[in-house]
Amino acid sequence: MSYQSKKQIFSFLTVLLIAFISMGIALQLTMRAQELLLEKEGAKNALQWIQSLERHYGFTSQIFTGQDPGRVKTLAEKIRTYNDVFHYEFYSLDGKRILSGSKFAKALNPRNDERRNQEIIRERGTHVGHGNGSTLPKLYTVTNVPMMDGSRFVGTIRIYSDQTERAAIYKQAFGFLTAGLLIVMAFGSTFAGSMIAKKIKAHQKVENEVRYLAHHDSLTGLMNRETFSDTLVDALKAAKSRSGVASHTGILWIDLDYFKEVNDTHGHATGDALLKKVTLTLLESVGEGETVARVGGDEFAILCRPARTKNEMKQLAESLCGKLNTFVNIDDRYIPCGACIGIAVAPSDGETAAELIKSADLAMYNAKVEGRHGYRFYDAGMHEKVRQRRELEQDLEHALQNSELEVHYQPQVTLETGKIESYEALVRWNHPTKGQIQPADFIPVAEETGLIDLLGEQVLQQACKDAAGWAGGERVAVNLSPAQFKNDRVLKVVSDALSGSGLEPERLELEITESLLFNDPQHALACLTALKNMGVRIAMDDFGTGYSSLGHLWRFPFDKIKIDQTFIKNMDNNPKIRTIILSILDLGRALDISITAEGIEEPSQENFLRENNCEYVQGFLYGRPKPNSELDSAKDQAQTARTGTPTARLLQTLREVGASSNLSPEASTQILKALVKLADAHGEGQKVEPQAAAEKKQTSAA
Repeated sequence: MSYQSKKQIFSFLTVLLIAFISMGIALQLTMRAQELLLEKEGAKNALQWIQSLERHYGFTSQIFTGQDPGRVKTLAEKIRTYNDVFHYEFYSLDGKRILSGSKFAKALNPRNDERRNQEIIRERGTHVGHGNGSTLPKLYTVTNVPMMDGSRFVGTIRIYSDQTERAAIYKQAFGFLTAGLLIVMAFGSTFAGSMIAKKIKAHQKVENEVRYLAHHDSLTGLMNRETFSDTLVDALKAAKSRSGVASHTGILWIDLDYFKEVNDTHGHATGDALLKKVTLTLLESVGEGETVARVGGDEFAILCRPARTKNEMKQLAESLCGKLNTFVNIDDRYIPCGACIGIAVAPSDGETAAELIKSADLAMYNAKVEGRHGYRFYDAGMHEKVRQRRELEQDLEHALQNSELEVHYQPQVTLETGKIESYEALVRWNHPTKGQIQPADFIPVAEETGLIDLLGEQVLQQACKDAAGWAGGERVAVNLSPAQFKNDRVLKVVSDALSGSGLEPERLELEITESLLFNDPQHALACLTALKNMGVRIAMDDFGTGYSSLGHLWRFPFDKIKIDQTFIKNMDNNPKIRTIILSILDLGRALDISITAEGIEEPSQENFLRENNCEYVQGFLYGRPKPNSELDSAKDQAQTARTGTPTARLLQTLREVGASSNLSPEASTQILKALVKLADAHGEGQKVEPQAAAEKKQTSAA
């Protein structure tokens, strides 16, 4: 029994004791109340008796001087039984008893000595006396009434009044009252006892709930981290007792993807609903004897049964990835869900519960670093990967604080004319000791650590500032991460970048991906509409690789669609991909939305897009990303290489053939010189010669 329960029982016993004491006190009070009423009645009887005597005698001080006592006694005897008075005594100042009733004198004051009489006359008020019922009444009152002659005290009359009948009446009345009081108190005690019993029961229920919550998660009902750790300790001990080592004890450590974004975007109620659905999926997936726990805000763990092999753990992880990496319908909204899973098995990955949990957590972290929606078994080399990852986070934060990242620009070309229509701003990081770090390596880090806001703001400000100085008036396209749309601050960032640089809003094009519109379409469309109202252009990047919801295209008036480079890269050998590209081109024309094809590296890709009237192209064929200071030369290269003339095409073909053949540098140089002369003959020398000279220089260097 707990301390609180013992305390409640003690309180119950205390209440009962108080109830009994209270009943005793109540009985005493009722008895005293009866006496007070009898005393009051006796005093009244005494005064009325004396008043009656005065009416008959004309009462004076002569009575107490001993004059004419016989007449007074005669009258007193006549009225002796008036108002239940059964005896009287007259005392003078010196203690002499002047008159007394004869019937009860011996029983009440047999000796009649002056000392006793002096004590009697000093008494004041009324008190209750008890007799035997034969010589004296069972209950009577004695009242001493002081007598005055003007202002002078002359003596005392002592009146005895029979109260037996009245006491019986009071006793009956107070008996009913006492009985009622006892019933009320008994009922109160019973009720109090019942309430205390209920309170004890309720307290025990609360204790059980507290004990349950101490070991379980209140939202999902699963074990919490502490209880899971204790359970794992017991499992390892049991495995060790069976085989001498803690073998075949494996755990899966599961971390949800996108959970923070779900909470930030849709609210915690939606996040809680998602956690409950994930819990249901996990419970349905595990086998008998396996334990599921919620060990963190968006982390779960599974303790596998000892008989499950590593291959079976792998199959469980694959199954969970397939079930969890989807969209969950919550209140008619499709919420993105995903999971990364780390797996650790004792004793190779840890002999204690703490070691095994640490290994599984590290494996999960590596699965997240290497790309969401996957699983990894623990291996010792993961510690180095984690160290490198954390070092990258620190270096990126330092680079942003010190403006070490650069913005490079890749041209987007009008395919028909070869003219540069705009430049896409691409961030580059030239690490002081590690050299160039690819965006694919540090952009995910920025998104996961929250540094993407600062990174995106710096890139946008620099791009607007650079574009404002371009004499040709080309537009600049800047990518925005979905993470930048978690709140409405992106609107202020764009507005500040435009006002700070002086760039016209129509020259800024913001590229977003389809995932932004799927996670929270209402909020995203509201932000895009506000940006559109500023006058900037909005482009959908990587179209066809995400969720490709055509509803987005008619809900929001995009200015441009960009065909992802994965389609372009594989189009030559896949007719189905070419069909998809043609469909996107037709869709853009039908909706009056410009189309840009990304990743153009081969003339055959350009020819296909040209033949099918693709408006804009972008890729290494037209120029690699370059810093702002080198854009003029990049512009000449792009325009010269992609003029669309037969000679230019022949020159490009020669470069491709030369690169893949065994021509000597001297032979290549001679062929290039001949082509320059041919171009001069056709009036195209100024367009070809710079490119030919560049090729000559590259060939000589080779």
